[in-house]
Parts: sequence; structure tokens; C-alpha cells
Amino acid sequence: MGKSRLSSDIRVQETEGVSVIAFVAEKILEDVQIRELGENLFPLVEQGDRTLFVLNFDGVSFLSSAMFGKLLTLQKKIRSKGGRLRLCNLMKEIYEAFRITRLHRTFDIDDSLQTSLRVINTVAQA
Repeated sequence: MGKSRLSSDIRVQETEGVSVIAFVAEKILEDVQIRELGENLFPLVEQGDRTLFVLNFDGVSFLSSAMFGKLLTLQKKIRSKGGRLRLCNLMKEIYEAFRITRLHRTFDIDDSLQTSLRVINTVAQA
């Protein structure tokens, strides 16, 4: 694997040139928590030369719809740098919320981290 960092809300692992971001909390519901996640996520894109990101939702069982706004902003920041973002390991209920809001068409969502890493690296090399 690669270098790993931990904040109070996320773990960041550099793997095969991809920043894999895992959420520490099982439930992402509170406004303060969501604001802090944004404060931790956005600098990862804005500072440095990272362009490939995977958000790993493994272990997240609840996700507030307010988090969708942070994810959209994150994706916009990544794309403005010519980067790519993939999401993986969404529980059925969370994926259903993405589907109902049609965000499953906006985000690239995979069943596993391995699939996300394979696809993002394949696309990046194309």
C-alpha cells in the first residue's frame, strides 16, 4: 500500500497513485460533522497534486442528504483539476438515496474498492 494519514473523520491511504479516503464514522448525520468532513476533504484536493480519489463508504450505515452537497462540491473541485472521483462500498440504503436523487448518474459508484482502483487507474492511463 502507501502512506496513510488519519484525521478525526477520515482515513487517507495513498494506493497506486490514488487517494483512498475512508470514513471513520458509521453514521454521517450531524451538520457539524458534515462541515468538518468538508474541512478535511477539500484541502486534499486543493493542496498538492492529487487528482485521483476514491471515497470508500465501507462501514457507513447512515448518510445525511446534507452530505450530498459536500460530495458534489468535492467532485466539482476534483474535476476542475482534471481529476477523477469514484465512490465505493455504499450500503443498499445509501445507494438507494443516490438513486432516488439521481446522483447515481452524477457519481461513478462501484461495489468494491478493488473495482474502483482498477477502473480509476485504467481511465487515468487512457
